[in-house]
Amino acid sequence: MISNDNIVQIARIPFVSEFLLKNEMKALACTEGEDHSLIIYRAPIIIEIFDALIDNCLQIMLSDLDQTLSVSCGSLLHISFALGLQDKKVIRQTSFKNMPENAIFLSSGSEKMHNLYSTLQAVDRLLPLLQANGLNAMRDRSFRPPFDLSQSIHSMQPGLKGKYMQCMENC
Repeated sequence: MISNDNIVQIARIPFVSEFLLKNEMKALACTEGEDHSLIIYRAPIIIEIFDALIDNCLQIMLSDLDQTLSVSCGSLLHISFALGLQDKKVIRQTSFKNMPENAIFLSSGSEKMHNLYSTLQAVDRLLPLLQANGLNAMRDRSFRPPFDLSQSIHSMQPGLKGKYMQCMENC
């Protein structure tokens, strides 16, 4: 699979830079063989962004190293909309067409930019709800949403925690 080896450039997009500063997070490129991704982190929370040509989509995963749990960008958006943290109409009206930063992505730049924006907005609004209990707060319902989110939270894939730890140690 062809992945974006210039993915670290995503950290320079203005709304991503603002997200990093606001949440006191760092960004770094993480390479494993031919796969390149960007990880945004403030341990134990990790956001991995993977831009692949063949999938024609931006894969974003929020993980919690302490709990070894993760949630996909689709689930993050669903949770954010369901909790009323984001307005679907506002997100739909946000446009990234004709932005020079769209060239960072391997394909479908404006769609990927929109996905990145809406997902980071969801994470930004969910982080205060998670607090010390991390993603386990969604699994065990400790932040008391009106519905069960446990189906959206999954155990991290084997080896993923080690990959993240190695990337952070090598920076």
